[in-house]
Amino acid sequence: MRSSIHITQAVEIEADVTAVWEAFQNTPHDWWGHPYSLLDGEGTLEFPTEAGAAVVERLGEATALWGVVSQCTPGSVYGWIGQMGMGAASHGEVVYSFEASETGTLVTVQHDFTLAWGDAVAMRESYDFGWADLNERLKRYVESGERYGFDDRNESPAFKFTPSAAG
Repeated sequence: MRSSIHITQAVEIEADVTAVWEAFQNTPHDWWGHPYSLLDGEGTLEFPTEAGAAVVERLGEATALWGVVSQCTPGSVYGWIGQMGMGAASHGEVVYSFEASETGTLVTVQHDFTLAWGDAVAMRESYDFGWADLNERLKRYVESGERYGFDDRNESPAFKFTPSAAG
């Protein structure tokens, strides 16, 4: 049975939008890593800014496609469409938004996808936690230089997870 799933995770980062955007776009390998990888090892992830360009993970000569850029307004919005590591059972869009706030920057990630088959509840729970984890990694990288990505610890930091509203 086909299922439509919506996830929203947000995090406040104590830095200006420019600093957060640069960390997000220019050095994702410093904060994005295991287990959110399509290749087995310490690779890199590329977030190009041109619509239609490939969002690619690289490890040596190996490459894996995460999706295709659907929208980009530098410093404001970044989105891509594709399978997001879910294989043929799913297709969706991830959109990150970056908004100035009183304390710095509000980063919100929204993931909308359709699951053709499989356990929709388990998939939603897994991706909900995953986006919260990646937001926390980005926050720690920007605020204190902690690197949980491919290039360093390549693991999840301890943090308090708050599930997003079911959707």
